[in-house]
Amino acid sequence: MHDRSSSLRSMLKARSALRRCRTLLTCGTERQGLIIEAAVALVRARLLLLAVPFQRLSTRWGDLVPMDDPRITSHAAVADSTADAETARAIGWAVTATATVMPFNAMCLQQAVAAREMLARRGIATMIHYGAGRDAAGRLVAHAWL
Repeated sequence: MHDRSSSLRSMLKARSALRRCRTLLTCGTERQGLIIEAAVALVRARLLLLAVPFQRLSTRWGDLVPMDDPRITSHAAVADSTADAETARAIGWAVTATATVMPFNAMCLQQAVAAREMLARRGIATMIHYGAGRDAAGRLVAHAWL
């Protein structure tokens, strides 16, 4: 019985992945270009995070500061152009959608690094946020976002 339910789950998961791939392939040439770029950026981010210690990477990306640091609030107050906001939304969609079909589990940090790379290539400033804490069981939980 267990083998049968396991194979059914695998089949449903494969169908879901095929459906997502089909959606990504039929979304128009502009978005397809973003999907290809996002896939490459996700692979690069994964390799970078596997090969280089996080402490070294994070210092290369900027200062680690608490959430109440004035630099964060001043950065948040800067008004982005409408075109930059649209570009950022499109890149966010591409990275999030592509992450679901990658052959590895593209975690939030990999997605943030990939999106940061794509936005930087277009001259759009970003700030990666890292959050960490403990859940009710005392396990470390962390999240990264732009």
